[in-house]
Amino acid sequence: MDGPRVLGAETWEDLVDRFGRTLLEDWLARAVQAGDVDPIPTGALARLVIAMLTDASLAIARSADPALTRADMGACSTAC
Repeated sequence: MDGPRVLGAETWEDLVDRFGRTLLEDWLARAVQAGDVDPIPTGALARLVIAMLTDASLAIARSADPALTRADMGACSTAC
């Protein structure tokens, strides 16, 4: 929860780019090429997916009942 605050926004973005967003964009591009995902801007989709995962992680961490919140997030993600 404290990563962006402690490291600073720019350092945090660099880490997300290096260890998350780039890998996710590559995976999404392969999924588009394989026809598993409709042709859409994969960079934008990667940003949206990371934003959802980040917010879900924070909601779980801050929840009074993390197990229930995690289960709720999982139920929503499988429905999409």
